[in-house]
Amino acid sequence: MPRIGVKDIGEFPVAGYDELIQTLYSSSVNPDGFHLFLKLLADTINAKFAALIGLNDSPQRLGKVWTIGISDHSTSWQIDEKRVEDDLVFKKAVQEPMGSFNSLISLLNGFKPNSGHFCWNLDQQILDSAWVTLSKKNGTVLVLLLLRGTEQLPYTQKELNFLNQFIPHIRQAMQLYQQVNHHLNASHSLAGIIEALPKASIILDRQAGVVYASKNAKKLLKNEPAIELGELLGFTQQKYHYQLLEFIQRSIKESARQIACPAQTLFIKSANDTTLILRIAPISGLNDTKSAVVVTVYNPQERALPKANVIAQCFSLTKAEALLCEDLLMGYSLEEVAEKQAKSKETVRSYLKQVFQKTGYKRQGELISAMLTTLMD
Repeated sequence: MPRIGVKDIGEFPVAGYDELIQTLYSSSVNPDGFHLFLKLLADTINAKFAALIGLNDSPQRLGKVWTIGISDHSTSWQIDEKRVEDDLVFKKAVQEPMGSFNSLISLLNGFKPNSGHFCWNLDQQILDSAWVTLSKKNGTVLVLLLLRGTEQLPYTQKELNFLNQFIPHIRQAMQLYQQVNHHLNASHSLAGIIEALPKASIILDRQAGVVYASKNAKKLLKNEPAIELGELLGFTQQKYHYQLLEFIQRSIKESARQIACPAQTLFIKSANDTTLILRIAPISGLNDTKSAVVVTVYNPQERALPKANVIAQCFSLTKAEALLCEDLLMGYSLEEVAEKQAKSKETVRSYLKQVFQKTGYKRQGELISAMLTTLMD
């Protein structure tokens, strides 16, 4: 039997990407959790099994588990026999910082699996696993695994890069799910979910009208001269308002045509030398008359932006590529980065091109948005 991989994941149809994103965020307010998303993601990447697992670090045991394709017997065996410590992926997830997708086969060099590891993999006929650590909080490590059987091919770096595009969205959806379930009395409306989040978030309609602003957003912008939070989200510099409207209108049109519209980023420079970062993301699943976006406001003066060493580790970048991303996060243009780093514009552009190739993003705004969601949520 020929071994199965993915034909050309780098050119995956955009409509499929949209369906994955919409299913993911729908799962965040579904009492049953993420089963539908796992099934769709597994089918897309041609995985035989999928699991989203909460791993309690001390004592080390499995917590919340959503699985697709894995037998109840094997899941119970892992839990009842306390075999978590035998699993290489779980060991790495606990020991190492959050990052991008890895493959199990890339970790096996020099690894001496014990009987527990063999029992799990032989029982399920597992060849390879693509896995990522999504969060580490309060002694719990959240891990996503996409496992392939022995009749399939190992994961390629191209496939892992494709999966990396979903990491910021999955982290945000998991945060939504956890917040909504923590606040049992909170409304399941979009406003209720936004209010439950610890971030400063604002829902805008197609004309930049403020549909809802969270308490954190009102507090953050109360004494900020560059942004006015009234019936409209306004700016002292009109160019920012035009940029915001342009993105909102484009996202509505592309959503109606079922074209993926990734989140974008605006840097708002204030008269008091403050630079606020606005991450603007369309809300999927709404019709044209109800189209809206969520604006998340980050203030680097209240919370430091991630440094190059963290960016490099999370996104598997070189030091030079990560230093470029650090400067982009601070709002520097490519020309300003070249001058700041005493490098030619061509060199800086080549770094950015390499970052795009490694991460799968195509625009600076998308890249910055992903870094903010991944490293600051």
